[in-house]
Amino acid sequence: MICLEMHLMIMAKPVVLEQCQLRQQTGSQFRNRTGMSETRQKSPVLLRILRLPQNPTGDSANVTGHEDPETRGAVKMDHDETSGSGDAADGAEILNHLRNSGQQLVLAESCTAGLIAATLAETPGMSQHLCGSLVVYQIPSKLCWLGLPTGTVTESNVVSRETAERMAEGALRQTPHATLAVAITGHLGPGAPPELDGTAWVAILFRGGQAECHQLRLSADTVSSSISLRIQRQRQAVRRTLDLLLASLQSAAEPR
Repeated sequence: MICLEMHLMIMAKPVVLEQCQLRQQTGSQFRNRTGMSETRQKSPVLLRILRLPQNPTGDSANVTGHEDPETRGAVKMDHDETSGSGDAADGAEILNHLRNSGQQLVLAESCTAGLIAATLAETPGMSQHLCGSLVVYQIPSKLCWLGLPTGTVTESNVVSRETAERMAEGALRQTPHATLAVAITGHLGPGAPPELDGTAWVAILFRGGQAECHQLRLSADTVSSSISLRIQRQRQAVRRTLDLLLASLQSAAEPR
């Protein structure tokens, strides 16, 4: 029995040695990914590991390579029109008007959750004229952050002309150096009341002026089946709000 155990231990040594060598090689390969010169070719197994999607929730479906529709939609956002050249061009034009008129822009975003500010910030130099964005996703945030009186915004009227206008007023009140505010509130679905489903209100307010309000009816592109209805509508809201902002700036620049 003792001889048999010694024989098994001797046979196991090459296996242990190979495992140690593999660990050393793997560590070297990961160091190469951080900037050191690469001296070895990565193994196919390691390459497959590196390409696996990150899955902090531990869902085994993603580990096996199966993506859910929401994940596919989120990945495609990087190549979607929201961050494409169209918005970049408009961002540059918006910045040009802000610069020429000396305006300082502040945003109050509900349904777009900061995406309007993020889109504008893709344009270099926007920080000179974009004060920031108050992302007031919940009613209590609208009341607290924008200084709206308690009871003025409720579930029944949160998506309305009045709420959008009050949000714009609150954004200017909370940002003394801002001269122009854009506010948006809407219901992107799913599960929205039929009368509010896909509806958003945008208010554009120059300090000392009257708010300009617009109702948006957001539809869905049935061709893009991999992108959820909510994400499609959110992108449309950003696109159309930027169009309205640009039109308002162009109108303000016209001779009176």
